[in-house]
Amino acid sequence: MLSQIKTVLTIILVVLIGVKSPAASEQAPATYIHAGVLIDVKAQEAKSDQTIVVSGGMIVDVADGFIKAPEGSKTINLKDATVLPGLIDAHVHLLISIGPDTQLKFLTQNDSEATLDGVVNAHATLMAGFTTVQDLGGRSEAIFALRDAIAKGQVPGPRVLASGDIISPNASETMISCSGVDECRRVTRAHIIAGADVIKSQVTGDSVLSIGAPPARFTAEELRAIVETAQSMGRKTVIHAHGTDSINFALRQKVHSIEHGTYINNESVRLFRKTGAVLVPTLLAGQVVEGFAANPMAPPAYRSEASQFTSRMIAATARAHKGGVKIAFGSDAGAPPHGLNAQEFSLMVKAGLTPMEALRSATIIAAEHLGVENTTGVIEQGKAADIIAVRNRNPLEDVSVLEAIDFVMKNGVVYKGGDE
Repeated sequence: MLSQIKTVLTIILVVLIGVKSPAASEQAPATYIHAGVLIDVKAQEAKSDQTIVVSGGMIVDVADGFIKAPEGSKTINLKDATVLPGLIDAHVHLLISIGPDTQLKFLTQNDSEATLDGVVNAHATLMAGFTTVQDLGGRSEAIFALRDAIAKGQVPGPRVLASGDIISPNASETMISCSGVDECRRVTRAHIIAGADVIKSQVTGDSVLSIGAPPARFTAEELRAIVETAQSMGRKTVIHAHGTDSINFALRQKVHSIEHGTYINNESVRLFRKTGAVLVPTLLAGQVVEGFAANPMAPPAYRSEASQFTSRMIAATARAHKGGVKIAFGSDAGAPPHGLNAQEFSLMVKAGLTPMEALRSATIIAAEHLGVENTTGVIEQGKAADIIAVRNRNPLEDVSVLEAIDFVMKNGVVYKGGDE
C-alpha cells in the first residue's frame, strides 16, 4: 500500500511541475532565444546581442544580433540576461541527503524509497541550473532506474551518468568489494554489465579521515585490474582519495580522476600532469566535514583534523591549479544539500581560479571529463539545447550569482523561466 501511495505522489509531482517529454520537444516549432550576453566558454569570451535557435531539442544556430522569429516560432526574451551552457556537476549523490537520519536510512531504506528521494533531489538539481551530473556512489538499482527515467522524460532531472555502487577493498553501504586481481576484474565487468556508466573505486576502505587501525587497501595489481577492465569496456575509473599516499598510489595506476584530493603534494601535481588525470575537488564537502568536528562524540583526533578541512581542500586545489592540473567541477551534493551545488564556484575562486576558469570547469572541461563533450558543455550548433541564464547579473564579475538561476532549458525543454 505504501509503495502505491508513493507511486501516486510521484505522478502528481510530475504533473504539477509540467514535465514535457523529449518527443514533445521534437514536435514543437523552433525557439529563438535572444541573449543579451552569451558566455562562450570555448572562446573564453562574452558576446553581446546573440540569438540561439533551438529545434528538436538541439541548438541549430547561434548568430549575431537579435533575429526575429518567423511566424509559428517562439521567442524567449533574455535580452537582460547573461546566458551560458547548462552546468555540469561531476560529483553528486542524488539518492542521499546527509542528515541526522542518514545512517538509519542506509539500514532501513529500500531501493524504491531511495529512488523517490532521488526524484526530489534531481528536480532541485535541475532547477539550480545543472543539466548534467555524474552520480558517484549510490544504490545501483535505484540510481540506474532514476537515470533511465530521466532519460525517457518520465521525471524531471539532469542528464545522469552513474557509477552505482563503489568498488572498495571492503564492502559497506553502497559499496561492493573484491580481493585479488581476477575477482576485481570479474566484479568490474559485472558492474558495467549491470549498468554502470563509470567505475568509482577507492584505494582504501576509509571514507574521509582515518583514525585508528589502518583500513583495508587495494594492491597496485588489483587497482590496475579495475582500471584496465573498465577501460577495455569503454568506462573511466574515478577514485575517492583524500590522503597523499592514496592520491599518488591511484595516479600511478593511471586512474582518470581523483575525487576530493585533500592532501595533494608536489609529487601529486607531477603525476596529474604526467597521466592527464583530472582533479574534482568537491570543496563544499569540506564544510560538511567541519560540521562533523562540532560533534562532541567524535574522537578528538578526528575533530582536530576535521575543523581545518575546508582550508586544506582549498589549499590543495590552489596547488593543483597553480601546477596546471585539469580541474572539473564537483560539489559532492548529497553531503551539502542538493540544489546548492553552485556554492562550489565561490570556493573555487577562493582557491585561485578566475570566474571564467570556474565556469569552464563546470561546462566544457566537465563535459570532456564525463565523455559527453559531443552532446553538451558549450552553446554551439549541433549540441543539446542545455541553456541557463541569470537576469541583470554577470557571473564573470561575481560567480556567486550562479547560486540563483533564473532560466533553465534542458534538451530544448524549458523547466524554469522562459516567458516571452
